[in-house]
Amino acid sequence: MTHEWRKSLLIVLVVAAAGLWTSAASNAIEYRDILGTWCSASAKIRFTRDAMKVTLFESGRTIIYKVTKYDLASLYVRVHWINFKKEEVWAEYSEFSRDGRNMVLQPNKVAPRRPYHRC
Repeated sequence: MTHEWRKSLLIVLVVAAAGLWTSAASNAIEYRDILGTWCSASAKIRFTRDAMKVTLFESGRTIIYKVTKYDLASLYVRVHWINFKKEEVWAEYSEFSRDGRNMVLQPNKVAPRRPYHRC
């Protein structure tokens, strides 16, 4: 392989890698993907930058939790909030649809896997 050929191949690889990195970054979850109102079969959740308002359909009870932070990643959002015991806990949402209308709560210690849709 000639020096010029190796140099050309290296340039192509660098450009391809940069394109993949840019594509992955542009698909990262953003605040607009999680903020707003979401419904499951059992509850409605409204996410704002600093609160999570949960309304349970069965009882009609509404609970407002203080959100401490959002961890935004390429495939999921981890929402951290303060529970009724004054502990910081979190839940992970992923499987966001391309149209932004659906997501899934991933199973954790207190809840099973639960699909949500915009409502």
